Amino acid sequence: MAQPPLLGTSRAALAETYDRGRLAFLLDAAALGPIVELWPGTFLVSGHREVHDVLVGSNRKFLSTQNFLRSKVSGDLGSESVQRWMKSRKAASAALASRQRLEDHQVELARDTNAIVGSWSGRTVGDRELIDTLQILTSESITRYCFGTRNADEIPALAQELLDALFPITASPFVLPRWLRWRPSDLRVRRSLRNLESAVAKLAQAPGADGLCDDLRSADLPLKDVVQMIISTLLAAHGVPASAILWGMVELGGRTALQEQLRGEGGAGALTRVVSETLRLWPPSWMLGRDAAEDIPFGDWEMKAGSVVMVSSWVTHRVSPTFASTGGDFRPERWVDAAPERGEYIPFGGGPRWCVGAKFAEREMSTVLGEIVRSSTMRIQLSGAELKVNERRTLTPEGFSMRFYLPDGS
Repeated sequence: MAQPPLLGTSRAALAETYDRGRLAFLLDAAALGPIVELWPGTFLVSGHREVHDVLVGSNRKFLSTQNFLRSKVSGDLGSESVQRWMKSRKAASAALASRQRLEDHQVELARDTNAIVGSWSGRTVGDRELIDTLQILTSESITRYCFGTRNADEIPALAQELLDALFPITASPFVLPRWLRWRPSDLRVRRSLRNLESAVAKLAQAPGADGLCDDLRSADLPLKDVVQMIISTLLAAHGVPASAILWGMVELGGRTALQEQLRGEGGAGALTRVVSETLRLWPPSWMLGRDAAEDIPFGDWEMKAGSVVMVSSWVTHRVSPTFASTGGDFRPERWVDAAPERGEYIPFGGGPRWCVGAKFAEREMSTVLGEIVRSSTMRIQLSGAELKVNERRTLTPEGFSMRFYLPDGS
């Protein structure tokens, strides 16, 4: 490919423009080509073939070094820390995809969801109450999965404390070197992380069974690696699934006929398509970053070592050939015969760093949405002219309420 277009030379000016409307900014940039240099040394990669190359090149050509918490597990695959991290991921992936474990967990999750739907029945519930309730549901769900029979009641609050501490850093459009980061915020993160690490380590060594921590310990992983993987899992599954579920509710809330279809014969297949389409249109974890570890050729052009690469699943899901003609529309029926190419559908990333909890997340979404639709009919009510999207953390819908009726609409 030829030299990518350069959007601007002032990082500060473009970062301010980006911060005023992140999704629109990136979608406009992607219209210029599969790779666009946003400012010198920082690239948006949105073409599905190029995205695939970046994702499969993780740990080798492209390093995951931009996550504040993962400095110890980022870098080249040849490093000892990354090798240990990948071993932890392999053990966690097997536990999070265990069919029997997922089925047992689904029973408890369905029970908890039914209790929540009962509290919503006959009410109009605001967006803030909806997301707060779903975050409690999903944080308690992943905590139970991680620690099994142990009493881990303190964990959701400690995880939320760490996420709140991280927010000023992760929400900023500026990626600053560690020595330039605002020190009070940095110290708050470290304090919150220590508190969560201490609690997780204590629980992982406590008597109990049937938890992810037990699977990791049985894989002969050092305690510190077990703690690191558990924390990574807790943070990833704390708020992200709640946002995904809420997006599914929003899309279903304007489609009563689709809700009826989900309750009818063949509803399981339709629900799977709703989950896939929700993750395509509204992937909560909508941005990931990589650093080029070496000079990397893309056709006739070469990306220089040290370049920062941004991949947005929200953008790629809209511009990839399989989806482009209706990329902004919610169409679950497309998944009856859709066959996206590699790199076109990446709600869980891809390559060696893909999300190890993908099957868990999909099962959680389908269970919660399925129970909500089985027990109620939802009708969305917008607060203004259009739905709002909070882009600051995970993609979350705002500016609406949801009315919950009995399944027959009464």
